[in-house]
Amino acid sequence: MTALLESDAVMRDTSQRCFVSAENLVLRYGSSPVINGLSFRFDGPGLLQVIGPNGSGKTTLMKALAGILPIAGGKALVCGNEPRRASKLGLIGYVPQFSASQLSSVPITAMEVIMMDYVMRSPWPRLMRKKLEEIVARALSLVGVHESYWHKRFSELSGGLRQRVLIARAILGDPPVLLLDEPLASVDPAGRHDLACLIGSLSAKKIVIVTSHDPVIFLGWTRRILVLGFNKYLYGEPGDVLDEKKLEAFYGSSVLRLGEHVHIYDAGCKP
Repeated sequence: MTALLESDAVMRDTSQRCFVSAENLVLRYGSSPVINGLSFRFDGPGLLQVIGPNGSGKTTLMKALAGILPIAGGKALVCGNEPRRASKLGLIGYVPQFSASQLSSVPITAMEVIMMDYVMRSPWPRLMRKKLEEIVARALSLVGVHESYWHKRFSELSGGLRQRVLIARAILGDPPVLLLDEPLASVDPAGRHDLACLIGSLSAKKIVIVTSHDPVIFLGWTRRILVLGFNKYLYGEPGDVLDEKKLEAFYGSSVLRLGEHVHIYDAGCKP
């Protein structure tokens, strides 16, 4: 907290020596393994997409990398640290799926959404509030939220603006790793491209991991793609992974080629 308030930078290039990896990773819900034997390594900076049919473990993996879900077997590392330790060290910014809709029921402003965690943790909240407001303002400006929205109720903002506010909160401490679970899910079609461009721009200086159902919208920024399946995985460069035949092994007939790109219409069924 103190380091954050003393810094004039909202976002620096902090990912050069950072990586996210898994080795024979096993994740469970109850007694059933959702992910079993996953291995990959992604060195920053850059954008990694995690795709796969519904129920294949995308959100489970994100929760484990964020240090929220315990690891049942194997190991995962975030910048050389076990995920829970990495989270405590401020190395991870995380925007969970559906967090925008959950916060919409709370009567707080966009700026307060970002500030509340820091103010609650600070031993000197009144002394630090003004400096924190300045940093929050820079973060909101960085993600493209105009000043006219800063003091509006969070519930009154569009889906795209809500996601931008949550991303601003996630990058406030300048973590080298940013985890975004379905960041475009609650955004109308008109706003998805602009939000995808923002997320892509953040990957120039951070490791950004996003879950998505159709990889095309992030493709221009994507360095690697991880496909999660039911007891099978595929990891590599987009040109190798986005192969119609390879993806059919995960999605069945939900894969469709349109021109140069492969699109996925995921109904959640197993092939």
